[in-house]
Amino acid sequence: MSAAFDRAIREILAERTRQDVRWGTIEQNPHRIHQWLALIREEWDEAFLSADQDALQEVVQIAALCVACLEQHMPLKEQRSGSMRISA
Repeated sequence: MSAAFDRAIREILAERTRQDVRWGTIEQNPHRIHQWLALIREEWDEAFLSADQDALQEVVQIAALCVACLEQHMPLKEQRSGSMRISA
């Protein structure tokens, strides 16, 4: 992987830590998948209204929210078609 990839992952992980400090962990404050999607949409909308550098920070926040959603709602199982789905 590239140095840019490594930096992007580090930024996302740092943002996940900031989110946990600010809002509590996913264990302390769990959400249904659609609640996560609403939070992601809110950040998405902010990104569209931001200048490039601010929009990039919003993208990091979106990625961290996506990771939090996946953390909470794992495990993922592969269906026969090869697509991913959340198991019960």
